[in-house]
Parts: sequence; C-alpha cells; structure tokens
Amino acid sequence: MGTPSSTSRGRHDPLLAVFLADHRGGMTVSQIALKHGTYRERVARALLSRPDYRAPGRGVRSDLSEPMAKLAAHARAAMEATRIRRIDPAARFAAGVSAAIHILRGRVRAVGPICVDSPTVAAAHAAGLTLDDTHEVFAVPPAEAVRAIAAHAGR
Repeated sequence: MGTPSSTSRGRHDPLLAVFLADHRGGMTVSQIALKHGTYRERVARALLSRPDYRAPGRGVRSDLSEPMAKLAAHARAAMEATRIRRIDPAARFAAGVSAAIHILRGRVRAVGPICVDSPTVAAAHAAGLTLDDTHEVFAVPPAEAVRAIAAHAGR
C-alpha cells in the first residue's frame, strides 16, 4: 500500500518545494529524507521530476572519461590489427610448420628418429610434413607412410 506521506508516480509531491529548498541549502537526498521522515526514493523522485534539477553523476563529466576514451581507442586499434592479421593465416601456419620441422630435424640429428604409430604419421603429413620429412624424422619409409596416410584419410 504505502505510507501516508508517499505519493504515486505522476502525481505532484506536496513537499517538493521543501525538498528543493533543503537541497539548494546543501543537504543530500538521504539527509532530506531523514529530516522529513520519508523514503530516500520519494525525495529523489520528487527532485528528478523538476527539469531544472540535475542529480550528481547524471551527465556530469567524470575524471576518468578521458583515460577511458583513450583505453577504448587503444582496444579498438588492437582489435583492428588482430582482424587484419587474421586475413592471411596460411603464412603464419606455414612458418609454424617450418619451425616445427626444423626443431624435429634437430632432435633427430641429436637423438635419433622418433618412434610413432601410423595415426601420428598421417597427422604429421596432414600438418605439412612431406614424405621425405617423415622418412627423416620418424624413420618411416615413404611407401609405409603412404599406406598410413591412406589408412587414416578422412579421420
């Protein structure tokens, strides 16, 4: 229901002039509500119904607005740079595969061939290893590598 001093939305509050006078006198909304024994929301709603009243924080320029705008611009620029880099992922993929093959060859020269099963040979070929690379890195003859690749094609 409501308290006897409350008003419904859209109706003029009889204490609006008193609320305005107290607010212009430097009191906060909470202090005005406490002084008149009413709810804070009632005072705020009454004050906001006036076109000449501006609540603190509404439309007031924040001290952080400029740094936040710079941060947003930086984030947009970073997103755009990422979007541009995504246009040609094939070059990055080729560079990654080349580096991985180089590392594998170095390991094979130092330790010896890597022992793997046929699904790994097929996956390595799908990732970009040639039959010669497969023979060098995994010590799998090209004919056997072709059989492993064919057996696991489409998986």
